[in-house]
Amino acid sequence: MLRKQYRMNKDIMKISNEIVYRGMMQSGADWVLQRQLKLALSENQNDAPAPANWLALACDSSRSVLFLNTDPALGKLPAHKTQGLLRKNKYECWVISHIICELLSKQVPEKNIGVITPYVEQHKLLKGVIQRPMLDVNTIDKSQGIDKECILVSLVKQACRAEFLKDIRKINIAFTRAQAKLLIVGSLAAALQIAALRSYAQLVVREGWVAPIPDIAPEKEYFKKNRCEEKANI
Repeated sequence: MLRKQYRMNKDIMKISNEIVYRGMMQSGADWVLQRQLKLALSENQNDAPAPANWLALACDSSRSVLFLNTDPALGKLPAHKTQGLLRKNKYECWVISHIICELLSKQVPEKNIGVITPYVEQHKLLKGVIQRPMLDVNTIDKSQGIDKECILVSLVKQACRAEFLKDIRKINIAFTRAQAKLLIVGSLAAALQIAALRSYAQLVVREGWVAPIPDIAPEKEYFKKNRCEEKANI
């Protein structure tokens, strides 16, 4: 089993140690541990972003790991609206597309950004929106061996019935593709109920690596027919 790594910074490596390596993984170089995503800052972005500003927090270079929790928004929807969030999730697609827009506006090269999801259906949805030739969008199975400075992971599931997410090895593959920044979009409540994700979810809560996405009228804005297929978003 791998014991030394030359890819992830200290926070991302901490996740892998928590869910797979039981603290036995070490970095092969000190400079790797200090990796940060380089972002261009505007004049009014010198101060730390407010906790409520999830998009600013996602693009804060000092935050290497962030779980963007969709529960405050999607958790308020009636059951018949969330039962379809099994293998694709338009709301997460919208969140990820806006983060990518913000990263690109801060001069992060698109070739340094990757998007990973467990499900083929969500992969197709994301590919339809993120039409950037240098930006990789992959399923977990296709992502092994692809390293990026910034990785966004769309977990999709709003409930604990998540067969694919029960494979801890695949979860580790997705998370460890990131070198400097790892952004997870999904339901924290569901992650805490899924055995393979529970230790990770508990870690991000313990470390304060969680940003709730507030209720921003998903019924009105993001569940309209074809809303996520609008190419103009990116």
